[in-house]
Amino acid sequence: MSPRNFSRVFARELNITPMKYVEKLRIETACRYLTETYLTIDQIASLCGFRTSLNMGHIFMNTFHTTPTQYRRDFKTAL
Repeated sequence: MSPRNFSRVFARELNITPMKYVEKLRIETACRYLTETYLTIDQIASLCGFRTSLNMGHIFMNTFHTTPTQYRRDFKTAL
């Protein structure tokens, strides 16, 4: 299957583009790390495949209207 056809089939079947799906998985993983670990924002960004913590911050702001740091404060579980 060609990359172009894969993208079309993926989007048709899941109603989301492959790029948006990967971004969604990265955000979900980052949220888990933010609430369940003491890793730094930079470490989490790196582990989740974001190029930089600034990039992760922009995506968090677009998705949740908050920063990763504020997300951590709001949803941190007791360890």
